[in-house]
Amino acid sequence: MSISAQQLAAQKNISWVIAEKIAQKILTGEYPPESILPGEMELGEQFGVSRTAVREAVKTLAAKGMLLPRPRIGTRVL
Repeated sequence: MSISAQQLAAQKNISWVIAEKIAQKILTGEYPPESILPGEMELGEQFGVSRTAVREAVKTLAAKGMLLPRPRIGTRVL
């Protein structure tokens, strides 16, 4: 199954929107520093998106230094 360029672009846009929403929750204190974010599935259900979109959003925020993802532990807010 091949993903079209349009589908790929839409997925990236969704992940950016989710990254902005998570970042806003971090900045407002809903997710305080040193806390662990809910899992990918839970965040996906909360925002109504796929785990893939959540995973890409987390990668974006990790690259910006806001999150620290750790396998089997979870994603920590920095």
